[in-house]
Amino acid sequence: MSLHRKTRLPTANLSRFSTLHGALQEFELPNRRRLNIASQKASGKAESRWLSTITNGSGDQDVPDFIKFDHTYKNGQGMNVAFILEHARRGDLAQWMDGPYDQVFNADVPAGSTVPLEIMWAGYTGGPLGDWQRPIKTTSNLYTSRPLTRVELASQLADQIDKFYKVSTAHPPPPIRVFVVPDYHVYHNPRYTGATPDLKLGPGYIVLDRLVLVGFHRVHSSNVRWRLDLAYDYYKRE
Repeated sequence: MSLHRKTRLPTANLSRFSTLHGALQEFELPNRRRLNIASQKASGKAESRWLSTITNGSGDQDVPDFIKFDHTYKNGQGMNVAFILEHARRGDLAQWMDGPYDQVFNADVPAGSTVPLEIMWAGYTGGPLGDWQRPIKTTSNLYTSRPLTRVELASQLADQIDKFYKVSTAHPPPPIRVFVVPDYHVYHNPRYTGATPDLKLGPGYIVLDRLVLVGFHRVHSSNVRWRLDLAYDYYKRE
């Protein structure tokens, strides 16, 4: 029997998280799965073209502006959000992180500016969580032009994930409903409102302590949209 009924282990290691999954390696932990959190509202032709461009570049080209977060000597495995929050509070997060003092933003991101973190979690696109955008600083503080480091960015992102999670549990989504219209494309890609059990946030579903921050990436050629790459450590099947 599963230890956690609502967050049982999915069958595939990689979800349909935008088109970035084709550019990312699998996780070493067998129960870690990338989350497909993007809502249907989040997709668009311009964004799809940009994602296609950055994930199908030349052989020596990695995904541009994809900022990874890893433990020391790891690559593409992510870091637990609660772990980041705790060690950022203690002030020793850098010693646990790979490349903690690397400058993470490219030259086309102006120093001293902000980039918008956009979270569009399927089922949570209305009410206080609708169009959730928060500014992420690109410098270490207001009084210096020193570029932001990986460890500083991880702390900012984990803090925003924590805030989003707390608001989501205080304002649960409506029950899931499926809308199907007489069209071939929609029949094979039904539209949903509400949150499915696999993506619902809160006790008994997806909990903060098991969320993993894998990366932060730009999803448009301008700086207008940056999103999270998240994974989840599911309980193993018994």
